[in-house]
Amino acid sequence: QLDVLRRELAELVDPAHPRRICESCGAENDSRNGFCDSCGTPLASPVGHSAGQPLYGASAGRRRASTRIDLRVDRARSLSAEPTREALLGVLLAIGVALVQIVGLYVLLLIRWTVGAADAPGIGGLVGFVAAHGGAVFAKVPPVPELLGLGGSLKVDPPITSIALLPFVLMLAGSWVLSRRERGYLVFALVATVCYASILAVLAFLFRVTSDGEGAEITVSAVPLSAVVHGLLIAGLGTLVGLVAARGPFLPERARQVLRGALVAVGTSMILTVLLAMLILAQIAFLANPVEDLRQEGGSQPGKNAQPEGSQPNGGGLGDATGAVAGATGSAFALVPASVGTLWLLAHGLPVGLQNAPDLSGVPLIGKALEDVPLSASLLGDWPFAGTWRFLMLAPVAGLLLGGAFAAHGAPPSHRWRYGALIAIPYTIIALLTAILARLSVNFSAAALKLDFVLGASIAWALLVLPVAAGLGAAG
Repeated sequence: QLDVLRRELAELVDPAHPRRICESCGAENDSRNGFCDSCGTPLASPVGHSAGQPLYGASAGRRRASTRIDLRVDRARSLSAEPTREALLGVLLAIGVALVQIVGLYVLLLIRWTVGAADAPGIGGLVGFVAAHGGAVFAKVPPVPELLGLGGSLKVDPPITSIALLPFVLMLAGSWVLSRRERGYLVFALVATVCYASILAVLAFLFRVTSDGEGAEITVSAVPLSAVVHGLLIAGLGTLVGLVAARGPFLPERARQVLRGALVAVGTSMILTVLLAMLILAQIAFLANPVEDLRQEGGSQPGKNAQPEGSQPNGGGLGDATGAVAGATGSAFALVPASVGTLWLLAHGLPVGLQNAPDLSGVPLIGKALEDVPLSASLLGDWPFAGTWRFLMLAPVAGLLLGGAFAAHGAPPSHRWRYGALIAIPYTIIALLTAILARLSVNFSAAALKLDFVLGASIAWALLVLPVAAGLGAAG
């Protein structure tokens, strides 16, 4: 410590030529000396420059380059503690989640084949696994004489279903467990997401189902690019949420508060939209069937011993009815995300219906009838149904006001309106993703006939949510 104090004192006395301290006897020497004046011991060469000594020439360049390299290394270490190990864990997580789903799907297919409800499982299970993520499916029929030499293709990009929640939950749970045990960071999340999307792309590219129709061979396959996009979105969100839950947030406190406010706005507006829609449906049903009509119908009900007309349904009919109910229930459950998302976008006043639909008035026989059919509807424009549906627009207003107040909580009074308005950015991004994922697009081509239409909300109009959300958030 005494030598350090002497060196600092020497630098303060003469900053341009600091004194060099001999490590053997502790004597002070001129900075240009190579040996100690007292004992003759060689003086150690300076490792670097002092804080007060300027840097010139190549030495300054090397010092700045070393600083930049150290900064890059520090940033890389902040993103990942052990990049190689985390990359390997990410690959294992993606492969494990994919294998669990594929094995589970084939177990269900084997059970259905055992009970005689379906054919033996084949490659179609892999195509179904990829399509379950919401990716597009492509079907092609070559020209054959049985179809008068006409062939065609059909590409269907369905909306996201509840089945896509399974890989999301599995990636979330897997990343949460591995991050808590092995200290995973962003490299782990990035590798797991890219690897999972690559697995979907490879399966979509390699496997396809070929079935023999009535003299025509139909080939069905998943579209690799659509599978990659849905895989990146589902796996990326699941892995990041699990990583944040295990390791803590990556964003600063105010940014997290704004994000929480946006999520509060989205959740509140969705819940209010569904509740208002249920109340409106109940009100419409009540007006269509007044209590007096119900009482009159109740007075003419048959007695206890009256037998219903017709024969009782047999066991086969009951089984068919049960299967139909089960199928309808499964379809309704699968379409819950798309239905709720479309209803939520409709509450914002966005046009919902057929987008980019061709002019159907020139179609023979049915063109005149289709000319007056509304292809899209908006609560702010032409709305062909009951006017009470316009009350749905109150849900986003209430949600944004509440979300803006939540985002501004704890901020300085002069900046609260700014934090409330910032929720418009994540809110609009969520609206755009909902408009993209909750839409149905169809591309049909047969000979000279080509149809390309989209059923869902308008993405261009969804961009107008940004200024409105910013104003309501700032007001909140």
